[in-house]
Amino acid sequence: MKVGIREVFMIIYVFICLLLLEAWHRSSFNNVFTWISEKPYVVFLNFLILTSGVFLLLALTGRRRLSLWLVTVSMLTLFTISRVKMSLKGEPLLPWDVFLGNEAANIREYFILMAWEDIVLLLLFLIFLVVTPLFFRPELLSVRSRIAVLLVPLIVFSLLYFEKPFSLLEVGEVNHVFWDQSITYQRNGVQVGFLNTLQLLKIEPPKGYAKETLESLLGKLESGQSPNDMKPNIIIVMNEAFWDPTRLPNLEFNEDPMPFFRSLQQSHNSGELIVPVFGGSTANTEFEVLTASSMQFLPQGSIPYSQYVLRPLPSIASILRNDGYDTVAVHNYHNWFYRRDQVYEYFGFDRFISQSFFENPEYRRDFISDKEMTKQIIQQHQRADKPLFVFAVTMQNHGPYNARHYPEDRITVTGNISEDMMKAINTYATGVKDADDSLQLLVHYFEKIEEPTVVVFFGDHLPYLGAGYRGYTETDYISDANLDLWSKEEYEKMYSVPFVIWDKFSEAKERNQKLSSSLLMPYLLENYNKPQTPLVKYLNQMFMEDGNVFSVREGENTHSIEAVNHYALLQYDQLFGEVYALNEQEKGDIVSEHYQLGGPSLVIKDVEIQSGTDPLILVEGENFTYKTKVYLEGNVLPTTFHTARLIAAELPSKYVDDSEGLSVKVAIMDSKNRELASSSIVTIN
Repeated sequence: MKVGIREVFMIIYVFICLLLLEAWHRSSFNNVFTWISEKPYVVFLNFLILTSGVFLLLALTGRRRLSLWLVTVSMLTLFTISRVKMSLKGEPLLPWDVFLGNEAANIREYFILMAWEDIVLLLLFLIFLVVTPLFFRPELLSVRSRIAVLLVPLIVFSLLYFEKPFSLLEVGEVNHVFWDQSITYQRNGVQVGFLNTLQLLKIEPPKGYAKETLESLLGKLESGQSPNDMKPNIIIVMNEAFWDPTRLPNLEFNEDPMPFFRSLQQSHNSGELIVPVFGGSTANTEFEVLTASSMQFLPQGSIPYSQYVLRPLPSIASILRNDGYDTVAVHNYHNWFYRRDQVYEYFGFDRFISQSFFENPEYRRDFISDKEMTKQIIQQHQRADKPLFVFAVTMQNHGPYNARHYPEDRITVTGNISEDMMKAINTYATGVKDADDSLQLLVHYFEKIEEPTVVVFFGDHLPYLGAGYRGYTETDYISDANLDLWSKEEYEKMYSVPFVIWDKFSEAKERNQKLSSSLLMPYLLENYNKPQTPLVKYLNQMFMEDGNVFSVREGENTHSIEAVNHYALLQYDQLFGEVYALNEQEKGDIVSEHYQLGGPSLVIKDVEIQSGTDPLILVEGENFTYKTKVYLEGNVLPTTFHTARLIAAELPSKYVDDSEGLSVKVAIMDSKNRELASSSIVTIN
């Protein structure tokens, strides 16, 4: 066989691999054939990228088999991850997903839920990719051939990514759908779609961004109403996947899963919050609520906490802290999840209470319960010596709902749906009932105290009820699993969660509101007469005059082009730019000088050695939690939690008769066994 013919067969094989990969990602061969007929140029570009990958490895290794194996199996892995992510979140694998790190590992359980048919197909595909290259001779290319082969990926990469000397994307008029990456991948293929989004990692300044432009815009803002002397406690609870499951049609519930929340909606400020995510990416709703920034100006699928919050950023926490509040963030999960331990410092919180700082919490479905979150908020209030701001993010009702179940469902449904979906909805609705009870406990506590208090309660997104929006299509909540076919009303339904704002001192109440989550903070600060940053002032005084719902989706925005541009300028300025909108004093006041992880300090009061068959070291003190460990001579010991004042550790036998003078300390650890807080070192006498 001549070398030219071998290369031809290899190229044909690569093209077949491309079609199989795209069919696997789209779950449809028909879709691929339609793609080929409608978008032949982008098919060619995807083929060019895959071929360039093979040629790059061929240039580096000189071996066809090895190059084909490495490229095709790697691509199958990436396409599979993207396929599962599409099923889970409605968005494909994106370049910034590499920043998720441990967060990505925490959704690996969804892979376990893959249908057996998909697993069989995946294994067959893998066998095909492993076996087929065996038909190519295991020969080693010459150095001259490898250098020639290397030119192909270098040229292709230059034309596609650096767009030098011209852009292959522009030549073929390859467009990027900025508001929905899944459509970009559908139209342009996974590889070109990934390349499209890779170019978005660097956020370019909006047109007209300059100090003079910002000064002119800010000059049009009024000073606003003077903040009043009343400083109510402000408690914001973002409850995991909180939503009204009775909205699912064709189902009957044994009882209302959210009666207390519903009663509050009838008599307090309430309505629908339009959130930027579905089924996951909690941190994006959180980002909008805390900073009044909009995900509409950032690449769809990006996670600002992981990618963009790399410096101090004004938030409701920094605003209220500078107004005399004690500002606390509480999340009953890992401190490192979505980089919250760093992000909350940049936002200006005084403290961050993560799961390690809960004393000895009750777990529901492998997560700390919502009831424990309410108890933690109450505890923070009882310890506060000034007005309190709490931002709490719960975890109990996290999906998947068909993988973890309660011992007994408090809420059950009946209807014409599959058995596994019925079980999932039972689990989810039971979690909603628990959330409703926790809200009732929280409100009843603050009803009894004299201090004015505001409680804001909402969900971060709708629940994930199976691949391809199955829980929503089975119940006819939406007409089609293909989001490209959703009407405006269906799209809004899938991104709307109910909210309520409770207090016992306001007179005016607005019900049935629609509000984007990025506009919730401006709404709160205006309603309760609190100080405002330039961005918040602009949103309240000018932007929200055109409506309280903001979207850059075509045909869905009610705001003027000028208003949207001004919003984009102010957001860019504080997130990426020179922060022209703030003076030096205001910039310096964003971060708290006293930021810390956890609450009161760990204190050791007494250390006692207990000899016997199983010798122990007993440590008495204060503020111990179930994640507290005892260190002896710098080495961590297996530790048992008893109370917040007593823990015990196994004493190594070598120290039983010789413990005097040994050093002891205690430390609260996170899930990565890192110290979050520690006591002073004491010596055993």
